[in-house]
Amino acid sequence: MYSQNRKWFTFVELIVVVVILGILGAVGLVSYSWYLGTARDSNRLTQISDIKAWLNSYGTSKNLPKPTDSINILANANIIGYQGYVGASILNQIGYQNGGLDPQDSTYFTYYLAKNEKDFQLMAFLENEKEVAFFPQTYAAEIDYSERIPAVTGKKLGILVEDTTNTPVQEVASLITAGQLDIATTGEIYDSYYSDSDVKSGTGGVLSQMIPNQSCKRLLDMGNYNGSGTYKIQPAGTSTIQVKCDMETDGGGWTRVIYAANGDTLWNAYTTDETITNSTANAIFGMKINQFSNDANGEDLEYMIKVDGTQKWPIYSDVDYQAWDVSMGATRFDTTIYQRDPWDSTLTECTMNGLYHANTHWNWSIVNASGSSCSWYTSGGGFLAYGNPMVRIYGLNEYDYTSVWYITIWVR
Repeated sequence: MYSQNRKWFTFVELIVVVVILGILGAVGLVSYSWYLGTARDSNRLTQISDIKAWLNSYGTSKNLPKPTDSINILANANIIGYQGYVGASILNQIGYQNGGLDPQDSTYFTYYLAKNEKDFQLMAFLENEKEVAFFPQTYAAEIDYSERIPAVTGKKLGILVEDTTNTPVQEVASLITAGQLDIATTGEIYDSYYSDSDVKSGTGGVLSQMIPNQSCKRLLDMGNYNGSGTYKIQPAGTSTIQVKCDMETDGGGWTRVIYAANGDTLWNAYTTDETITNSTANAIFGMKINQFSNDANGEDLEYMIKVDGTQKWPIYSDVDYQAWDVSMGATRFDTTIYQRDPWDSTLTECTMNGLYHANTHWNWSIVNASGSSCSWYTSGGGFLAYGNPMVRIYGLNEYDYTSVWYITIWVR
């Protein structure tokens, strides 16, 4: 016989319990999915680190093998590298026997090899660090790279992926058909991964920075240098030129673009090479500055100036290319530059009436037209090569250099 006092769950109470259990189950599923993804990510990072070590060991005595299923990476029709996979034959060749496959996708890891067949970079695609879905993703034959986070190791070569999809370029159908990608001429946007935190996105102008020996800065970033001195670089990936590199001052990576002495005739240094032997200096030298810039106005470069071999402050940045045009006459240009002194680790913004060439004697000119202390040459902040032929230097934290023999100008 049933008791009249027995309690039962109401329908509403049952619904509440079901909802709570559902929420707890969903939370548990998300946590479990995140845990599995994290474990796979750890495996990926460990594998590319281990493969890097095996490639480095193999490369001490031999050239590294070219990537499997690779496409050629070009700069102005010249091969600078190859991007594909660390396939089974490569893993076997270098003696790696700990897998070599992505734990979720069962695909080989992306592998970029420089033309010298010594420098390389690897990439894996991680799952986490993004919002986790309520249900684990089911991967089809084609991986959705847009939901992944690229992670790289090795030299800072700049492994390439599509900008919108994260697809590595060796899987892009049009590039597979062509068998190559010319980074200097492409109109498509790609992301170039130098490191996990250093990613450059753009078309030809930006991607040209991938050239491994494009400048002294690239040699520094790649670790392919041994102190300051003379190096060979390829600014456009084509012709090789010999340059002076300063690898110590203010972190290094400086390429010397100008050597000029008192009595030398100055030139439009931004767009013109100058190697004329001058009877006064017998050493006049210049490489056009624009080959190191990827900005229409040249404002992506830093400038360092040395007087008689000694570095002078400040260091300048965001300087318009017209500063180096000796044909402008009395002209104002630009409105903002930045400069940095050794006692101040931050950049000082100089907003002004414009830099200017006050007259035909003001030639290479980083000088404020307003006469303020910021980049005004009489206060020492600016820089001015006076006269043509050059007869004097002003600024650089000294008002008047009256006994200068020569100056050198460096960019990075």
